[in-house]
Amino acid sequence: MTMKYDQLEISVQNLREKLQDAKVKRNMLQIEKDMIHDFYHNTRAEITEKEAKISNLDTAMQTEESEHRT
Repeated sequence: MTMKYDQLEISVQNLREKLQDAKVKRNMLQIEKDMIHDFYHNTRAEITEKEAKISNLDTAMQTEESEHRT
């Protein structure tokens, strides 16, 4: 397991480049994960809002129907 100094320097440089590439890829994946998380929560909030609107409209329709009958 002996290496010459030049070979060791090249090996260290290659490993540093691989580490830098891995860091960049990890950061990109983390950004994508955060975006998906934000989209999910925004969509979930919109769904909740729409369900509340539908419920309010349904209640209003029932009230109007009841008033119409009387």
